[in-house]
Amino acid sequence: MLCKLTSQRTSARSLLLMASAAALITLSGCGNSWSVVEVGDNWSCGIDSSAELQCWGSVEQHQQPPGGSFSSLSVGRNHACAITAQGAVGCWGANEHGKVGEARTGYLAVDAGGDHTCAIRSDYSLDCWGRDDDGESSPPEGSFSAVCTGTVHSCAVDQDGSMHCWGANEHGQTEPPPGTYSQVSCGSYHSCAIRSNGSVDCWGAGSDDEASCRQDEANADCGQSGGSNGFFNSISAGGFHSCGIDQDNGAVCWGSDQEGQSSPPIEVTLTTVSAGIDHSCGLDAQGAVYCWGANWRGQSSPP
Repeated sequence: MLCKLTSQRTSARSLLLMASAAALITLSGCGNSWSVVEVGDNWSCGIDSSAELQCWGSVEQHQQPPGGSFSSLSVGRNHACAITAQGAVGCWGANEHGKVGEARTGYLAVDAGGDHTCAIRSDYSLDCWGRDDDGESSPPEGSFSAVCTGTVHSCAVDQDGSMHCWGANEHGQTEPPPGTYSQVSCGSYHSCAIRSNGSVDCWGAGSDDEASCRQDEANADCGQSGGSNGFFNSISAGGFHSCGIDQDNGAVCWGSDQEGQSSPPIEVTLTTVSAGIDHSCGLDAQGAVYCWGANWRGQSSPP
């Protein structure tokens, strides 16, 4: 697969952004084939076609990924975790508060946040480690199908579809709307989730409208591209913006767009998306990775 570059969006909003040097938009799609791509603050990681980990951007020596074969991945502020096909969890990066922790086995999913990590064990119970000053690493008991971690909060969907959140609540980030959910993603101080009918609800901090997709509001802004009507296949909450793949297979974002992080390419169809702080990345059906937004640390330039 050849490396290809896409042009930037030509919407009115993008034209305004391009007029500002501080809002330069960079988009890249490169020749390696990937199965997973996830982004953190100023760095990104992916699982390539050989099931190996690669990271780019602001990658310090301690953020170099381990060797081996992996099937899933989560990238946090300055640490990341991945799971092997056998269910072993390996984390790397900055280890404040013990958020990297020790090697663990018997896990189905993992999510790396600000200074803590949460995971789902093979018996569907939750396990969290790292910072717990606000209770963000003290999960409830029960059986769960999805989990996410923010800066100082966490959320999880139980096997009945109910949402549970815990940790700090200064922005309402642990007060999800009632309903039945299938997916959840935690941003820095907000979260977004997909309901069982495919609609999206967000809650928590919204200074940049990152949580503006709210089903209880008549004029909810879900970054709709026109045909999705607010229904999504996947969702990703970032620092101050959110992105999703709508049911028309288009990547749409809302919230802060100062660096173009909420202006995904419209020339390609993406199957997954991951929102960071000032950049975002996604994959197309052929496994090419595309990134947009800030690139001063190379976080939007995949190998």
